[in-house]
Amino acid sequence: MENSRLMIGTKLLSSMLICQIPAFFGAVFAIPHRAAWYAETNTPFFMPPAWALSSIWVVIYIMMGLSLFFVLVQNHKSKEISHAMPYFIAQFVLNMMVALSLFVAGSLGASLIILILLLVFIALTIYKFSKISEIAELLLVPYLIVIIYEIMINIALIFLN
Repeated sequence: MENSRLMIGTKLLSSMLICQIPAFFGAVFAIPHRAAWYAETNTPFFMPPAWALSSIWVVIYIMMGLSLFFVLVQNHKSKEISHAMPYFIAQFVLNMMVALSLFVAGSLGASLIILILLLVFIALTIYKFSKISEIAELLLVPYLIVIIYEIMINIALIFLN
């Protein structure tokens, strides 16, 4: 019993920490470039301020971590987990690439392509996670919605700049 609780606690902590990597990555590589990018860019009227987007992403990364946790604790579904993890990893990497393409490279076109790929891999991750845990699936839906919104912002940015 004690060992089981320790394992669950370890999975929860690991899942939460792993899903904070994009936030750390963005803080180190993208945030230093963000202020200059905003100053030089015409933004659409529906684009929220940077602080609001940052706050939304904190919540998204927490939900992503919880989703991963609810998948990892389903020990009896190891085959489904092994099939789902490549999609989760792909969306995770694409997530980190968006900030780099936008704020560091300054490429709206590249960030749009990455966002569209990210949308596809989030949808596939949700589908794969739905076979493992309904809670894990539902926790990723707001992430999907945020990415759709970010695609709309990105398209508007391309037209305005």
